[in-house]
Amino acid sequence: MTTTAPPTADLGPVLYDGLLDSARRSRRCPVWLAPATLERIGRRAPRPIPVPTVVRTGARQILTDWWPGPCPLRCGCRDPFVGAFPPRLVRAGSDRSTFRGTRRAAVGFAAEVGSWSSLAVLDAVRPADVPAALGWAADAERDPLAVATVLRSWESRFGALLVHVGETALLLSVADPPVTDDECLHVAAEHLAFCPDRTDPWTGAEHTLRSYADSIRGARRWRFRWD
Repeated sequence: MTTTAPPTADLGPVLYDGLLDSARRSRRCPVWLAPATLERIGRRAPRPIPVPTVVRTGARQILTDWWPGPCPLRCGCRDPFVGAFPPRLVRAGSDRSTFRGTRRAAVGFAAEVGSWSSLAVLDAVRPADVPAALGWAADAERDPLAVATVLRSWESRFGALLVHVGETALLLSVADPPVTDDECLHVAAEHLAFCPDRTDPWTGAEHTLRSYADSIRGARRWRFRWD
């Protein structure tokens, strides 16, 4: 792993853009790390974890295994998917991970996080593989390879690139977010399986599945936090 101090506001996104553009050829991928993350990994070169080629069905199986159910069966909020995880992944037929707009959106986010993060370059082919390269997992139930598999699926389906890794948080840039009711409900279920924290980061209110689905409609930033 190579790390740098936070680059200047002008140079940081430009450097990140070039590194991200060449990542699949160089097999060296950029990511922004919080100071606590750097301390956690000790600024040492992580032991590479080979990330196998994954398919989207693999992501669904992982999320199904992690699925807690959004509400107790007797809950009156009428959330869908109470008993089981959704039977399919929406937008399963395309790959937006390499679109120019996907990279452009991530570079725009880099301009925001670069002032309070350090840029690292890892032995990884794509941003989704960064948790595996770091050996990063938020809790004992979420293996880094499984996290990478889910992130790869979101990269492909929504152009959602992992831009920043905190000690217990992940921040993603989303180039093509869900907008329809069906998409938002299904993706909300995926998010709550991936990270069960339902607290709204702005209001502190507890989300139901439906209110969470409304909160991610068209959202170009996804934030996951484990306490």
